[in-house]
Amino acid sequence: MNEIDEAELLSAARSGTVVDAAVDGRKRTVQAALLRRCCRELKDQIDPHGLRLNNAIVVGCLDLAGLAVPFPLRFEGCEFDSAVVVEGADLFELSMTSCPRLPGLLGNGLRLRRDLNLSRSHIAGAHWTSGSTSKRSAVWLCEAEIGGRLLCVNATIDGQGGRDPGGPNPRGRCRPSDPAIQGAR
Repeated sequence: MNEIDEAELLSAARSGTVVDAAVDGRKRTVQAALLRRCCRELKDQIDPHGLRLNNAIVVGCLDLAGLAVPFPLRFEGCEFDSAVVVEGADLFELSMTSCPRLPGLLGNGLRLRRDLNLSRSHIAGAHWTSGSTSKRSAVWLCEAEIGGRLLCVNATIDGQGGRDPGGPNPRGRCRPSDPAIQGAR
């Protein structure tokens, strides 16, 4: 029972409950393709509380590019083995909090009705995008529209030698005064 299967994930998502993937202190895995399927093909079966995962390891690239997801996506204490891709997506809410391993967030053109919450997460990566021809970054949100708040309380964002949000910041911390955050709509 090392992996969260479709039946377990859908049962929780239909009832609006959280899937806690921790068993005996170990995190179980969930396939990114299954999460995508829930957001694309099975979205009419998801409770308005949304898809909520705690302490899971997301295996594969969670690619929600271009999808319309009408419910919140919340990941608490989860680890991702690839950058999350939400470019051009239309999401209700995205929360990735206390995630110790998030290799990036690619969100150019993202539209969020509510909050983007990255608080207490460690985001590290150096990704190329069409938003810049000369720099790499861990987080890309060019032309993103965030209808609520962009929350990065105690988040660490490490561009690994590329661009960090807002330019030079010795600790790589996301600050409300950073130009990349102030420019979010």
